[in-house]
Amino acid sequence: MTKKHVIIISDCKDVAFNEMVWIMKQECQRLGHENVEIELVAVTEFSIINAAFLTRLMAEHCPTGTIFSVVINPQRHRSARVYGQTSNGLLFFGANTGALGWFLDRFGVKELYEVHDPGFISFGGKYVHAPNVARLVAGVPFDSFGKQFPVSQLTKLNIADGTVVHIDNFGLMKIKGLTPKYQDGEILKVSVNGGKHAGNGLDFCEFMIIPKGVEIIDNVRTASEVYLDLRDIIESSLGRKHILVGCEGGFSPDISDIEIALNLISQAINKRNSGKCDIAIDVAANNFSQHHVSDSGTHFEYQINGNRYTTDSLLLYYENLILKFPNIVYLEDPFHEEDFDGWKKLSSRFQDKILVVADDLTVSNILHLEKLKICFNACILKINQIGSMTGLVKAYEFCITNNVRTIISQRSGETDSNIIAHMSIGLGSDYIKAGAPARERIVKYNALIRLWHMFNNL
Repeated sequence: MTKKHVIIISDCKDVAFNEMVWIMKQECQRLGHENVEIELVAVTEFSIINAAFLTRLMAEHCPTGTIFSVVINPQRHRSARVYGQTSNGLLFFGANTGALGWFLDRFGVKELYEVHDPGFISFGGKYVHAPNVARLVAGVPFDSFGKQFPVSQLTKLNIADGTVVHIDNFGLMKIKGLTPKYQDGEILKVSVNGGKHAGNGLDFCEFMIIPKGVEIIDNVRTASEVYLDLRDIIESSLGRKHILVGCEGGFSPDISDIEIALNLISQAINKRNSGKCDIAIDVAANNFSQHHVSDSGTHFEYQINGNRYTTDSLLLYYENLILKFPNIVYLEDPFHEEDFDGWKKLSSRFQDKILVVADDLTVSNILHLEKLKICFNACILKINQIGSMTGLVKAYEFCITNNVRTIISQRSGETDSNIIAHMSIGLGSDYIKAGAPARERIVKYNALIRLWHMFNNL
């Protein structure tokens, strides 16, 4: 006697599942087919979407003749119980709630029947599904316990792209419409910290490198090499006490001159990489700005290394800095978040040359993005800034639609979570801002490496 395999896709608890299995085995024995293996695949309580996803997923790895019993119907009303066979020889039984939709779309319908109406039964999993699945196990002819059911009447699942359909035991989410694909985004790696993220005299917050390799595995390697080279250069130039690190893991040498920081980074880039890195700066101008209100309007003043700048003179400062260090391709928060005049002038002057990046200006919020899009051509996106995956995806979609470059970013008070690596790859962002390859941030780089290996070995 050939052994049959039954997979029950259900949110049943242990007791209910055991009762369902007992009834199914008793009925199989009565029908003369005791050689059956039954296992449970647990789904989220009352979630037809989760049941549909897992049924489709499990079926990919099961041989011909496997029987799927989908036991979930949170609607609390009578739905037709349908059964039959797919085009590739899988058998199925379940309520017509949509839970079989993706499974049948994937494998096709060869035969489809509806079980004879048993009337309303409170525990359909035990008293309807179990005995009828036993009939499928025993090979009872389909038409002996039901009637044909039109394929056109199968309930479809109409859910929006971006809907979370499954969360596994590791907390990883499966999202409808975001097909797994690998797209190499560029890495923003913090090299030197300043501002409020360090204990030195640098007014700018972060000095970063952008490796320019073809694949992210190469960029991770370059980021790590430049970081270690920078450590050696700082130690040899300034002394060992200067290799302490700031909030993002970047080195925090006791310097105040921004050009010295840029020269140190440039040396590290050129040591073995022959200029294969660009430079990015998170200015974080909110931290060194003041504003004054007068009859003529609001005026902003900035202080950098003891020198005072107006909006226009700060704009000239950035222009000269870019001329002196032409591999600067990225300025983040270059003006106070309310200095719209400065933002607009910088974006207009440099929109085709560098990334003018909004962070404090927009805080990952689609409403700010829509209102202020004339001020920038790139945007920081932080899930723990906007507070939800839905909000972040909406902001991301806005950026894509409006030709705004996207940077999935870490925060200064970071944890050892690797979610931004998965988000960057899953969404296909232009950049990932992961901090330095040090301390808790190493997990983000390791996640990027694992994802690269996974997608390159599909």
